[in-house]
Amino acid sequence: PFCFPSFDDSVRICAHGIYDLSLAIHNIEQDDFYPTANSVDLRSDTVGFILTGANQGGKTTYLRSIGIVVYLSMCGCPVPAESIVLFPYHTIFTLFGGGEALDNEASRFEWEAKRYCLHRDSFNDYTLVLLNEYFTGTNRLEAVEILGQCLHELTDKKITYGCVTHFQEIFEILDD
Repeated sequence: PFCFPSFDDSVRICAHGIYDLSLAIHNIEQDDFYPTANSVDLRSDTVGFILTGANQGGKTTYLRSIGIVVYLSMCGCPVPAESIVLFPYHTIFTLFGGGEALDNEASRFEWEAKRYCLHRDSFNDYTLVLLNEYFTGTNRLEAVEILGQCLHELTDKKITYGCVTHFQEIFEILDD
């Protein structure tokens, strides 16, 4: 299903039946493929979410589906969802870790940290930040600590975020 988005300053993202359009298109010729529909419910009192889980569990697909529906909403297009009400975001900032650094002089971790620091001052109320397995190019303890600092910063500034990570210890860092 597709629907047209509604915008409301009093919510962040409330959507039902969202699915990853790129995955659905990729599998369009398979008769037995049905995209998994999910929901997201971020009211104004919730800044963001953290999703952890096993490999191949659909975490990245879920995050990507959120990015797709928000982007298409920003463009005024129908979105792959049963329903969606969202804040009128102006910017989506995606931080998808993995791969190699774009310049040969920096490690992947260094490139990811530089990219976050380069853009963080531009994050505002109208920004949606999506972090997928970010800061995994360094040792686990440092990665969890740095990710925790970033999530604290986003939370303190009330910037909407979605974070997918294997670092379950992130919850301990954030509780401090």
